[in-house]
Amino acid sequence: MKKVMLFLTLIVAGTLCYAVYAVKYKVESLEAKKEQLTKNLLEDRNAIRVSWAEWYYLNTPERLQQLSAKYLPLSKTKPQQIGSIEDIPMRKATGPVVASEAYDLLKPGVAPKRMDVATGDNRRKIRSNTLASLESRLVTARRGPGP
Repeated sequence: MKKVMLFLTLIVAGTLCYAVYAVKYKVESLEAKKEQLTKNLLEDRNAIRVSWAEWYYLNTPERLQQLSAKYLPLSKTKPQQIGSIEDIPMRKATGPVVASEAYDLLKPGVAPKRMDVATGDNRRKIRSNTLASLESRLVTARRGPGP
């Protein structure tokens, strides 16, 4: 019985020694990994600081002013460069006569015309001069895919 107890004690002691040994080397490897990650983190922070310093240098107003004077030879606007509203070409109407109806509704004192708006297979008459109904006409008269 004493021999069995001595044998079990030696097995338990050996197992505990091996467990302590394994835990010790696992902790050392984790500490080495932590030191490497900390080193990488500090290098990344320094790289970010350098990037920010470079960004601030590249965006200084004096430097940008010099570069714009060198590469963007802009001058003051001359009166001949300014056009008028009449110089802008008008677009041709592509859909139903909704735009002219909207223009008429926005004029003060003009009564709206009666307008047919196709919605699917049926037609309905819309008549009103409020801005809300104008908006509904513009949405309803739109053709093609939509909500």
